[in-house]
Amino acid sequence: MAPVTRRNPQQPSVEARVNEATQRQNVSGSDMDNQIDMNDDPVIDKSCSFRTSMTVEIKEITWEIKDFKALSQMKDGFKNVYISFEAGQSIKLPTKWAFFIRRIDDDFGLYLRLLQKPPTEKEIFVRFDSAVKRVGGGEFIRLSTEVVDLSSVADWGWSSFSTIPKLISATSNVLQDDMLTLSLKLYLYSRQTVDLAESQKLVKLKTDCQKLVASALESSLVNKRYSDVTIMSADGVAFQAHKVILAAHSHVFDAMFTTDMTEKKTGVVAIDDIQSPAFAVLLKFMYSGQVDDAWHEASEEVIYAADKYNIPLLKSYCDHTLAASCNLSNALDLLKLSRLHNLTVASKQISDYIKLNMDAVLLSV
Repeated sequence: MAPVTRRNPQQPSVEARVNEATQRQNVSGSDMDNQIDMNDDPVIDKSCSFRTSMTVEIKEITWEIKDFKALSQMKDGFKNVYISFEAGQSIKLPTKWAFFIRRIDDDFGLYLRLLQKPPTEKEIFVRFDSAVKRVGGGEFIRLSTEVVDLSSVADWGWSSFSTIPKLISATSNVLQDDMLTLSLKLYLYSRQTVDLAESQKLVKLKTDCQKLVASALESSLVNKRYSDVTIMSADGVAFQAHKVILAAHSHVFDAMFTTDMTEKKTGVVAIDDIQSPAFAVLLKFMYSGQVDDAWHEASEEVIYAADKYNIPLLKSYCDHTLAASCNLSNALDLLKLSRLHNLTVASKQISDYIKLNMDAVLLSV
């Protein structure tokens, strides 16, 4: 693999058909053969609190070169044979590239060139794989480069990727109707550095904002300010709430307040199948996103309420925490409850508990 002098390719004098495909991946240093000092992903420099990670865009190209044997018989037949393409858009590194051929005597050289790079980038790390395809499938030859910074070197590739006699030989079986097919894969790496201190400040700021909003909403539930709907539980306890909060969490409440139903006219919602302890859990979750551990004392009604008013996040929370209250005396009841409401996580955890304590559970019935 040897760099050669830069030159500006002219328009090709031979027809070449190009198919392209692009994909984006996150990569670690091991994926790059540790060529650019990226041994882990992410890489953290503790002395300066920076994190560096790499993202790669993979560009796959099929290059079909017609009249190959005829070109090989001309002294400068491959002089203007090249393809150009764009890459890097998906990793915010828009660049323009060219693959081109250079022939020296019988050697068939294949190179990659960076034609245009982003003005703000100082490093452009790439590697590429190249293969000559056999007619009917398979590969005649495949070579891969190392990772290199192409912003600081000239053309990168092989002065002797193969030889002309080998390629035009009938035994190689690489020409179909005098057309040579090359499979090219370009790996374009984008280095991203994050100031961890600033990043942590931003995370804390976002968390503080979320806590502030949750606290403000919960306080409005406690002080009942601007409440516009009254919820009457089955045991006669009145809850003052806000239609906009209830409707935002539940399409059932939304329908009550937007259609011509009694609740819209009176501003009172009577619930005859949920007691106040369970409904208090439901309201607190809708206003703050939090659930007290005491919900286990009314677990059956809380889960029923989450189902009835279609609040999937609350139901998911119940699914993942119901088994925490499981004991010998209630295991069978909780298993029945979890299966009734399709709580798959809780059902498995409680089933496992019963299997491990089968005799004791049966004795407690």
